[in-house]
Amino acid sequence: MTLGAAPTTNTRKAADVTLGKREQVAARLPWERLRGEATAARRDTTEHLDELVAMFTRAAQAAGHKVVHAADNASACRAVMTELGGSPQVIIKSKSMVTEEIGLRHHMESLGFTVFETDLGEWIVQVRGELPSHVTAPAIHLSAAQIAETLSGVVGRGLTSDPTALTGVATDYLRQPLRSSSVGISGANFLIAETGEIVVIENEGNAYFCTSTPTHVVVTGIDKVIRKRSDLPALLRVLTVSATGQPQTVYTHVVARSCSWTTGARRSPGALTPKPAAASAVGRAWSSARFSARSPGTRTRPSIPARSESWSRPTSSPRGPQPTRRSSRRSAAPARTSVRCGFPSAT
Repeated sequence: MTLGAAPTTNTRKAADVTLGKREQVAARLPWERLRGEATAARRDTTEHLDELVAMFTRAAQAAGHKVVHAADNASACRAVMTELGGSPQVIIKSKSMVTEEIGLRHHMESLGFTVFETDLGEWIVQVRGELPSHVTAPAIHLSAAQIAETLSGVVGRGLTSDPTALTGVATDYLRQPLRSSSVGISGANFLIAETGEIVVIENEGNAYFCTSTPTHVVVTGIDKVIRKRSDLPALLRVLTVSATGQPQTVYTHVVARSCSWTTGARRSPGALTPKPAAASAVGRAWSSARFSARSPGTRTRPSIPARSESWSRPTSSPRGPQPTRRSSRRSAAPARTSVRCGFPSAT
């Protein structure tokens, strides 16, 4: 039996590019050491999951967070809606696979809420009425021409397939909800048990808006918990290189104090990183302390107070809307400090 060549699809071409980048970046890193450290951290989570979830809950609550546990999809959605109240409103949302699994956006829309996905790929598939086709690249199956056709229908005029121009259209369209919404929903990449902090990594800057709203809801699985901050460097490196072929994401946010978090239900152990059956909901207020890291060698992150920015088009990258400082609507913005993370050198 002879197997034919794999079809040349948009997904296949994009995946080949990412795998090529991954191989090149990994070759410049102490890859096996990083993998070993990351594996040890995830094994610690798997073997001590209940202990670490309890530790995170105590630390988060001590910092003023509200932590709610949900056993299944329905209870997770109910918990979110309890925090938001019954009056329909506009919600901005960054990418979260757990919310996809529990059907949170569709549940909210069925109750009259207007929900904007703010990750560029997520927004495109939302407009098309589709589900994401990939964890890190939701619209990876679409060509630029297909995206142009989709967005032409949204804005009511014909668009070219130029990626930068299409990104500009998305920026213009999403500007108003991003600036005016008072509720943001995000996922989490890691929950740090020793400190009660949450880590969110991204490339587009949209998660900054979603985590800086007056009401911030985090929906995530309990498998995201790790024991300590010192586990982060290896985990962040391995995650980013493996997922997108980047040395590091453009933005790494560590949010602490006065936020509300969500953790999920547990499945049977087995894999190093068990996938939760559901996530639960979280609450109110907004970050009073936040630390963000700009990865070395990437674009400079503008220093902007939360909820005071407008969008401007990126000048060199079609990866999505980038925040730039324009005017301030809020006088009591949370403190945000830019720091360098101690990641292993890529050279």
